[in-house]
Formats: sequence, C-alpha cells, structure tokens
Amino acid sequence: MDRNFTKEYIEISNAFRSSKGSKIAAEKLFDLLYDVENSNRTKADNITLSNIYGLLGFHESAYMVFKA
Repeated sequence: MDRNFTKEYIEISNAFRSSKGSKIAAEKLFDLLYDVENSNRTKADNITLSNIYGLLGFHESAYMVFKA
C-alpha cells in the first residue's frame, strides 16, 4: 500500500509551525522529506515534496521540483 505523503505532510507541518520549528518537529519533517525523495513519486508527491522544501526554506529546490 502506498503511503499518503500529503496527509503526513499536513500533520507534521502543522506540528512544525505550532512548535515554532522545534528540533523534534524539524527532525520529523526531514524524515518525511527523505522518505518522499526516495519513493517512486506521483505528481501529488512532487507537490508535497515542493511544499516540504519550501517550509524548510529550500526555495530553489522547491521551485525545481514544482517546475518538473
């Protein structure tokens, strides 16, 4: 069964924002980033990956993934 990265992103990003970028929340966000990067991505997964990059401040990477 495929993972729902979008749902995971929503939950983790909400926790990241509400914790004001705590170390634990950032680690969970990076874990999700690596999981999405290493998956066989769909178009929706690419959008989620772009959102993760943007939230982490990697704007050029977010643009490159979104552009593709």
